[in-house]
Amino acid sequence: MGRNQILSNFVYPILTSIIGGLILSYLSLLIPLKGEYDVDYIWLWTRVLSVFIISSTIILFFITKYRRKNKPIKVIVFDFDGTLTYNHGLRSSWEKIWVYLGYKVQDCQKYYDQFKKGKIDHQEWCDITCEAFKNKNLTRNVLDSISKEIQLMHGVKEVLYKLRNEDHLKLYIVSGSIIQLIELLLGDKIDDYFDGYKANIFIFHTNNQLAKIEGTKFDFEGKATYIKKIAEKEKLNSASEILFIGNSDNDEYAYRSGAQTLCFNPIHANFNNKKIWNRHFRADSFVDLYEYIKKNYLFEEE
Repeated sequence: MGRNQILSNFVYPILTSIIGGLILSYLSLLIPLKGEYDVDYIWLWTRVLSVFIISSTIILFFITKYRRKNKPIKVIVFDFDGTLTYNHGLRSSWEKIWVYLGYKVQDCQKYYDQFKKGKIDHQEWCDITCEAFKNKNLTRNVLDSISKEIQLMHGVKEVLYKLRNEDHLKLYIVSGSIIQLIELLLGDKIDDYFDGYKANIFIFHTNNQLAKIEGTKFDFEGKATYIKKIAEKEKLNSASEILFIGNSDNDEYAYRSGAQTLCFNPIHANFNNKKIWNRHFRADSFVDLYEYIKKNYLFEEE
């Protein structure tokens, strides 16, 4: 830990609490008891000392609590759909596939609702979806076609490069989307941008027909689990050194990990809930998001 970090994390907060305690202790001398100043010096200094201890402790507590929420970030974890991509048409990747295959959006929504109500689990949801897709003979080519309907936000790759290579952050994706779509959109150099990424996986037969959908364990509540795993992998002091950026209701569990949270271009998200989302921000360019992050978040000093 460098000199500046020691000063910032320990020395300055302690000095601030001591100075605050001394000021409040002095002010307590100006407050008479029982309408007149105390002449019992033992009681007087006991009162001053008590005020100093209590006030400095309270000040230090709130400084520490505030700093926990504003720790320098070492890792950013992104959602994919609607976070790294545009929300044109307000349809998720899954909805695009359902519609492409000739189904209605409501068919997709029906099973989502069943999952949210606890009638089916995540893998059962994936199995039902898989059967529906197999009935329409989904192949790899369908994902290629769907990927052409999805557009990365302006400046995504440039910003990811800066975050990883200039700001020296670790970057991850945890998404309820599909691995193959993420790889198609980010290209062969996806590992140059990200240290890891998790999403649902389509498994195909040798004839390119869909065989199975392997559901991710890291969607909804699982997003918090994945963030905690990242904190362990990166040997962080706590998950509060991670910034999670998402946009929808399945991202609203990420805060349970202890990570800092930013709702970016919210859709179906309760972005005004400060317990779930520490901040929210809207922009049409990833460059604007980068500038917002640089302005509002602390980065670890090299």
